[in-house]
Parts: sequence; C-alpha cells; structure tokens
Amino acid sequence: MFFSIFANAQTAWERPYGGSYYPFLNDVVQTPGNFYFVCGYDTITSKKRGLLAKLDSSGNRLWEKYYSVQDSDSWFSKILLINNKLVVQSASYALVNGYFAVPKILKLDTVGTVLDSVWTDISGVYNGTGNLGLYTGASRTFWAMTYIGTPGVSNEIQITRHNENLDTVRNRFYGAFYDHQHSFNNKGEMVYDQFIDEYDTSTGLITQPDHISLFDTSGNNIFDTAY
Repeated sequence: MFFSIFANAQTAWERPYGGSYYPFLNDVVQTPGNFYFVCGYDTITSKKRGLLAKLDSSGNRLWEKYYSVQDSDSWFSKILLINNKLVVQSASYALVNGYFAVPKILKLDTVGTVLDSVWTDISGVYNGTGNLGLYTGASRTFWAMTYIGTPGVSNEIQITRHNENLDTVRNRFYGAFYDHQHSFNNKGEMVYDQFIDEYDTSTGLITQPDHISLFDTSGNNIFDTAY
C-alpha cells in the first residue's frame, strides 16, 4: 500500500500496489512536477528483482521497470533525486563468489535507464552487509551509508560521499561497536550515536561507552562525548 500524507497527518489518498507478484516497496522520493518514484523489489521469480516505478500526483502508476542480475537476487533499498538523476542504493550477490549481498549504487535517468553504477568495497567482511541509507549532501553530492561486518564481532559503518558522477569525494569508516544510531540535521551535519569497544590498559578490561558524535558536512568529527 502506498500513502500520501498531508502535513496535519491526514491521508490524501492511498493506492494498493502490486497483486500476485509480491512486490515490496522500500523507499519513495517526490520530484518536481509532483511525481513520485518508488523503489523496492519483487519475487515473481525464484530470484528477487529490483523494482522502480513512477507515479503521478495521485499515486497512479505511470510505468514500472524491473532490474535483474544473472544468477543473483537483486533489490533496491533507498532512492534520491540528484540533479534530475535518480540515485538508488541496491544490493546483489553478484560479487565475491555470490556469498555476500554486496551493496551497489546505481544512477538512472528519470525514465529508468541505468547510466552508471559503483560497487561498495566489502573486502574485509565477515558475514553481514547491508544498505543503511542515502542522504542528500551539498553541491550535488550525496552520502551513502552501508553496514559491513558481523554483529558483536567486527562491525563497521562505511559512510561515503559521492558526487553526481558517483565518484568518491570522501570515505569515512567507523567500527568496533555493537550498536549505532545516526541522523542528519538541516545543515547537513551528521549526528552519530554508537557503543565503542575501548580497552583499558591499566585494568585489561574492555568497556563499551556510549559515544555521541557530531560530524560536519565534510565528515570531520567536531564534537564527541562518552557516557
């Protein structure tokens, strides 16, 4: 089901989406002209297929397209509009011998044609990867956040800033933690809450203080406090 909500939390309209082919809609972006693009995947075949659709201002489907990777599941997680191009966070098992779901970023035009793509480096992975989000940055850039690692063993959050050509502008890694929360404020600054393993050389004990950090729009840590 797809909903449009007014500012006062009243439903403007709702539309059922799909039918017998089991679609999952993961994210939506509203674009100039009051159109919507939604992304997700479907499971009509034995493999997941990435799903992208365009809707009008009332939620009526204008078109939908599917994206497959040979011998692999493929799904879309997050979507942004950057300089009249769609940026989609995806994943599939098409790399690393098909063992891990490797995060991938796609750039598409507004009729759904793939223009470019880039894989996320997961060379140090244990047994878990995942897309955590796309966030609009300044000057036609965006941040992609991915999870790499094994819960409770070797966790890492990779936060990469890309320009509209998908080139990497900045890459930040945060690891050795068990849990995390993140958000972006209206200045494009990132607030980050994480439990970090810290070794006390005097006692030989490992503790997990809760760190609240603030990062500027270039990814530099400008504030950090531990509890």
